[in-house]
Amino acid sequence: MTARDRKIVSARARGTKIKDIAKKFRMSQPAVNSVLHRARLSTNGHAKPKSEDPFQKVIDQLEARRAKLVGEATDITETINRVKAERQLAKN
Repeated sequence: MTARDRKIVSARARGTKIKDIAKKFRMSQPAVNSVLHRARLSTNGHAKPKSEDPFQKVIDQLEARRAKLVGEATDITETINRVKAERQLAKN
């Protein structure tokens, strides 16, 4: 989102009419609407926090990797147990 887009969004949030925003920024009204729509899509309906924790993204990635590895370890354990059970059946 460009600086101009942010200014348009904040002007609209203050209650400025779209027609007046279009005049101020020398745009058509549909162009202002598309900027506002794009901004709504990018923020998923709510404003992003000003200060995002830079470590949180890394923590989330590592937790996702850990969950994946735990799932794989569980699958391997189940496979080992199944093979042992089959070996036991083959002996009998």
